[in-house]
Amino acid sequence: MQTIAIVRRRRDRRRANLILLLSLLGILALTAAGCGDPLTFVKRLLTPGRAIDRITVHHTASGSKSGAQSVDVTMVAGWHRQNGIGMGYKDSRACAYHYLILRDGRVQAGRPIERPSSGTKNAQDNRATIAICLVGDFGSRRAGRGTAGMHPTEAQLAALEKTALWAFDRYGFGSERVRGHREVAASECPGDNFNLDGLRSRLRKAQESGREGAEPPLRFE
Repeated sequence: MQTIAIVRRRRDRRRANLILLLSLLGILALTAAGCGDPLTFVKRLLTPGRAIDRITVHHTASGSKSGAQSVDVTMVAGWHRQNGIGMGYKDSRACAYHYLILRDGRVQAGRPIERPSSGTKNAQDNRATIAICLVGDFGSRRAGRGTAGMHPTEAQLAALEKTALWAFDRYGFGSERVRGHREVAASECPGDNFNLDGLRSRLRKAQESGREGAEPPLRFE
């Protein structure tokens, strides 16, 4: 009987050690993923790769002309966590967009490119798109918020062009697959001061001329 008790204690210790090891590995994995929700983390692991065949353009719809200068991907990620579209991420990956273009044309990485966007209520578009957001409020009917009259800066449009050309080359589609948020779901985004037809024309000419794109950053620095 004493021998049986010893065997059982050893077995229980091994089981407890295994549970502890698995728990520690789980914590490390969650920390590395920037996610504190185990269910969200498991869903993310089980999500297969996605086929990318379009770009969806957004604006942050935030800040005055001067205040927009301070908006960055960390701030946008915080908004999206609060709004419940951060996909469980606890860092800049909570940003619903894959890339954020600041007013001075700098490009910051948000959601990893292999993960779907959560920038619209169109699930099909979210699964297949690269979501690119420009900082600013380009709606003309927001005078009460002090943002009426804002337009994308030339630096932003140049950065958007380079990022789009990179995507065209990498994923094999063209300017006709570039849409604004309002063209794929019920929204005013990216605002009526954003000329989407003009953007597509600019991208088509750039692509036809053989202009090269620029790969955006892989992660937020």
